[in-house]
Amino acid sequence: MLQVRCEMSFWNQFNWTTKAILILLAGMVFVVSVLTLIRVGVFPEGWSKTEDQSADLVVPAPEPGTPLVLRTTETDIFSGPGTEYEIIGQLKENQSAQVAGISPDRLWWGIVVHSYDNGLGWVSTSSVTSENTEGVPIIGSVGEGDSIQKTALVTADVDTAILSGPGDGYDSLGLLLAGQSAEIIGLSSDNGWFVIRVPYIESGEGWISADFVTVNNPEGIPVVEREIEPGGDEVPAEDAPRVRAISNVNVRSGPEVYYKKIGLLPAGDVAEVIGFSADRLWWAIKVPFAETGQGWVSVDYVESRNTGNVTEIEPQIISEQLVIPTPSPGEATLTAVTRVNIRSGPGTTYEILGRLEANQTALIVGITYDGEWWGIKVPSAENGIGWVSAIYVRAQNAEGVEVYK
Repeated sequence: MLQVRCEMSFWNQFNWTTKAILILLAGMVFVVSVLTLIRVGVFPEGWSKTEDQSADLVVPAPEPGTPLVLRTTETDIFSGPGTEYEIIGQLKENQSAQVAGISPDRLWWGIVVHSYDNGLGWVSTSSVTSENTEGVPIIGSVGEGDSIQKTALVTADVDTAILSGPGDGYDSLGLLLAGQSAEIIGLSSDNGWFVIRVPYIESGEGWISADFVTVNNPEGIPVVEREIEPGGDEVPAEDAPRVRAISNVNVRSGPEVYYKKIGLLPAGDVAEVIGFSADRLWWAIKVPFAETGQGWVSVDYVESRNTGNVTEIEPQIISEQLVIPTPSPGEATLTAVTRVNIRSGPGTTYEILGRLEANQTALIVGITYDGEWWGIKVPSAENGIGWVSAIYVRAQNAEGVEVYK
């Protein structure tokens, strides 16, 4: 009886306002405790957890020795090979997944998942480590249901010439270097030559001998016929101004590295010189397959002969500069502090699409998770996005823009 009186005496010493506050606090503690139990999955006997209809994907564990990827921290799984696709789940910390294939640009792994339409999810190659993935198929796109379309590719066994037609008598467009891959467009009727996609030349395609390449996903390659007249590479006369490639050198549409690559002059090949750039760092050479008839090579990778009477010429650039839309007031924008390259992806290994000049502005569409690259709106780019290094720009109103992994 004494203990009860003491407890009542303790409670009665508070006024009604204080009692109401204490009761309210006790109720809040109870609610928070219940929510915590629900979140961690610990329930008193007789309670049940409400099932979430958008449950995580089931990512089956790979069999030993099969191609796999491993994530050391959590990363998103997308419905397609790109951050513009829907996020359909996560690969958890230290979880592995079986690899079904890789995207044509080799930036995304296709992994086996359950509880999704076509059983395929995608994770960025930069966010995972891989094992046993040599020779996995190239997956081009995913159709409806279980239909997975695999892109046919060739991989060069040795440095192999890319020609303008199916035969050794055609013009040389460049090289497919040993280990380098290209998408197959078609096959000659005698099965001796592949038509491959060559994005850096005007026609967008070239021919390569089937004798020096390995084919990946050969099913369904169409036979194609092209009406092409053999041209034969023009060899400059002995007394003509010319350069000889010391090593494989890119031929560009203008005298700067940010200009588009339109071909490749293989090591040892010779080209006729038609002029030089204002800074004398680039030779203009005759390129018959280019619309302008000219290309540019760096003086660092060639040796010249008979160029004493060559003069400076202006580059003939056709539709070279990217169109960068002018942002509206209040939008997320960046301004170039100095001239900066615009690349096709967030890194210096990606192709240079063009450049921003000093004080030029652009509309921001996203940023990489590490904050090192801004994505800007470039309508003519493949996915409408170009990338610039954050070091060379100043951003405004950029809070809350999309973060890309």
